[in-house]
Amino acid sequence: MRKAAASARVVRRALGPARSLSVLLPLLLATCAAPEPIRPTLHAHTLEARIDPLKVDTAGRDKAVEGIELYNPTGSIHVQNADLPELETRLRVSAESFAAAQAIAKACRVEQRFDKGWLYVEFWPPDGVPIERIGIHFTLKVPPGSKLRLRSRQGLIDTTTARLRSLDLQTQGGRLRTGPVKDLLDFINRSGKTVIHGPFAQAKGWSASGELLVRNFPREGKLVFSSNRGKATLFIKKDEPIFIDYETVTGKLVTDLSFSRESSITARGKRETIKFNGGAECCQIVLQLDSGSLELWAD
Repeated sequence: MRKAAASARVVRRALGPARSLSVLLPLLLATCAAPEPIRPTLHAHTLEARIDPLKVDTAGRDKAVEGIELYNPTGSIHVQNADLPELETRLRVSAESFAAAQAIAKACRVEQRFDKGWLYVEFWPPDGVPIERIGIHFTLKVPPGSKLRLRSRQGLIDTTTARLRSLDLQTQGGRLRTGPVKDLLDFINRSGKTVIHGPFAQAKGWSASGELLVRNFPREGKLVFSSNRGKATLFIKKDEPIFIDYETVTGKLVTDLSFSRESSITARGKRETIKFNGGAECCQIVLQLDSGSLELWAD
């Protein structure tokens, strides 16, 4: 209280006798207020679990699974090839103690449902726990030639080591890395980076501001990609036959490679048609980048 009285005298001298007590009262209350309680320190704890195998039982018998859709709102997804489907999980929880982390982990749910040949697997954190305190990392093992739909918010989705029949990817701002896809590769990445490592028959994608990087083009195939502000980078091997149709509003072409090229003006801006080692059989790349540049480099 001596400290509060001294603070009041200092403030009173500064304000003068004519100032209202209503000005001093909040200052006195702030000086005499009890200190805030010390919040417990959060520590990261890692817990592991396995869901084995990924099967659906309908009317007492296993139902054939045409494809798997996996949703992870707060972590990464890695895909590997294996003889049977399997899902391994590694859960990382920030909590005051290991016991508290175990309680949060126990309340987390991985739900499965089956609909029209597809197995849907979803992770749900417990109610009331901030999602930022939880990270779930999935390792999905599937037979070669599987069909997958993978969804995330911010984490990495990596299928570079798996051979798949079809692949459908969606993320808000995560990173995408893909390997070989026999049929269709379909991806939406609003703001993150997408890297295509493996060959594909058909690929199409969209991004608001994310970057696309492509390596290992198929001999025959087609890629269609559009973006508002993102750029595209293509690494092209020597003697690789590729045809590129690049349309942009304000973007530019950046390269030190030699190729045949035609330029034209369109209603949206400008268009560049580019041929590398042209022939009847070649990979076709169609790019619509409003303000994004196109970079071409030797691989």
